[in-house]
Amino acid sequence: MKHKYVIVDTDVFSFLWQNRPEGVPYESMLRGSILALSFTSVAEAYFGAYNAGWGERKMRALEAAIKPYLIVPYSVELAKLWGQLKRDAHRAGQPLGGNAHANDLWICATAVLHQAPLATHNRRHFEGIANLTILSADDGDGDGDGETPA
Repeated sequence: MKHKYVIVDTDVFSFLWQNRPEGVPYESMLRGSILALSFTSVAEAYFGAYNAGWGERKMRALEAAIKPYLIVPYSVELAKLWGQLKRDAHRAGQPLGGNAHANDLWICATAVLHQAPLATHNRRHFEGIANLTILSADDGDGDGDGETPA
């Protein structure tokens, strides 16, 4: 099933723009959708670049890779949902309830708030989150559609 909008997790964004083999299955999965990045994924991409000491040429390549995506900004409504999801995940013992996954939770909240599926290669981090549809190259349900309703 094709979706109008898809929130792309940082890992899938990196696979695609760096032409890594892990990105190949996502190309067809995402074709025809409007691809969006959470503000958090953009921040994570820049952190990775600065942390690796990228020069001007690589930074321009990163900026060019981000440009075609719709960037979903922070909002108070998003922050409220993040708080609710964090509480629920913490109570349920899910990975997103822990502080180490705060950025993943912002990305998840972005997808839930905008009722858009999340394309991620870290499916298990997001499983069990209410109202989240996960798109992953390995959906684990054997039907090959890459879609797992959480």
